[in-house]
Amino acid sequence: MPPYEQHHRPRRTRLIVTGAESGIGRATALRFAHLGAKVLVTDVNATADVSDAEWERLIRINLTARSS
Repeated sequence: MPPYEQHHRPRRTRLIVTGAESGIGRATALRFAHLGAKVLVTDVNATADVSDAEWERLIRINLTARSS
């Protein structure tokens, strides 16, 4: 039987992850992005290091700024 990731790889998946700056939200967003999903991440704390190569795959919205 193939590994879970091969069998359940997201195809054309788009999702929104709230609370993505840390903890479970961050891990969830990075995992789905790694699997190929398009991920929109939001959080009220804009403190994550966006220079991470992993974060470059994500669409990030700063909820503290009206211009986002």
